[in-house]
Amino acid sequence: MKESRINYRGIPGKGYMWSDEDGISWAVLAENALIELQDVEQLAELARQTYDPNQPFLAILDARHIAGMSNEARNYGVNNSFSTMIKAMAIVVDSPATRILANFYMKFNRPRVPTKVFSDPENAKAWLLSIK
Repeated sequence: MKESRINYRGIPGKGYMWSDEDGISWAVLAENALIELQDVEQLAELARQTYDPNQPFLAILDARHIAGMSNEARNYGVNNSFSTMIKAMAIVVDSPATRILANFYMKFNRPRVPTKVFSDPENAKAWLLSIK
């Protein structure tokens, strides 16, 4: 079943984001993309334009196909005011390499909001809906 994509927006070569009909924000990073600080800043700006900053949202970060993410990009996601816009985040991975990146993020960047790593997007969504 294909989900509706509400407020679909993209950053060429880096990824795209949308909201589904349950109000969950999906950020899907592009295949083989190396995510840098400016990319995360652009995604944050898209979120600021789309969501009410006074109503934190649930987010799925689909990182299954990325090549990597810079330390500055990881830190921005944790230490910027953008992190206050997120209520909880699920990170979806599908390889040992992306799982290592996600676990590194969880251990060393220590997200301020509830965050879990999943290998299946549907399990990630179910977890977010359970804390909605």
